[in-house]
Amino acid sequence: MRASSTLPAAVGVLVGTSFIAISLWLFFTVGSGTTSTAGDIRIFSALTGAYGLWRIIKSVMLLKKGEENS
Repeated sequence: MRASSTLPAAVGVLVGTSFIAISLWLFFTVGSGTTSTAGDIRIFSALTGAYGLWRIIKSVMLLKKGEENS
């Protein structure tokens, strides 16, 4: 495993985790209101969480690819 593939993978996992945390915060605090925008905020938080999950999966794939090449 080279450092050139480990660092971007670690940063990607941190970014993905941050997006998931923001998504959960939006869903449980801002999206729990009874305003007319609560539905839109819940959809936005679901999309944000999906992006965070995708970043984590992509980072793990990058890390495994780096392990195979070394």
